[in-house]
Amino acid sequence: MKLFDKFTQNQAIRRARKGIRTVPDPTLNRVCDGLRAELDCEGAFVTFITTQKAFAIGAVGMPDFDPGGMPPTNSFCYHLLNSMGDGLAADNTRDVPMLELCPSVAFYGAWVGAPVSFEGVRIGAIGVVDAEPRHWPPNALAVVQGAATLTEHELVTLVRP
Repeated sequence: MKLFDKFTQNQAIRRARKGIRTVPDPTLNRVCDGLRAELDCEGAFVTFITTQKAFAIGAVGMPDFDPGGMPPTNSFCYHLLNSMGDGLAADNTRDVPMLELCPSVAFYGAWVGAPVSFEGVRIGAIGVVDAEPRHWPPNALAVVQGAATLTEHELVTLVRP
């Protein structure tokens, strides 16, 4: 990954995971549920992205994820983090050059995502999807970015002893 030092990223993910007792985490599922309702979409999720795997730590309205994760390059979130962008709203995932080779375009036609950080390190992303392309409302990216901030605060709260 070119987005940050692998060691720093993996250490931040290990620290963030200490507060997560079950996967998917009920607190993060509530964030996803609110996001899904606000944007009237099929699914919402929070993922951690390591150098070897992408895995959901919160998900609502999504097919069951393999608990062992998936290759990171199969995840839209990986491509977002690798771009170093602040978020992306894709009305049609097939039309976005950085996503065109991602296997997830076969399943999700529309996506909005924003990075999630822990201790100043980007460790994953939060996003929403629909199976078919659609026009997102103008505030969709801002809504997802707000949910990313809420997720970051929840992670800090979950990790506190």
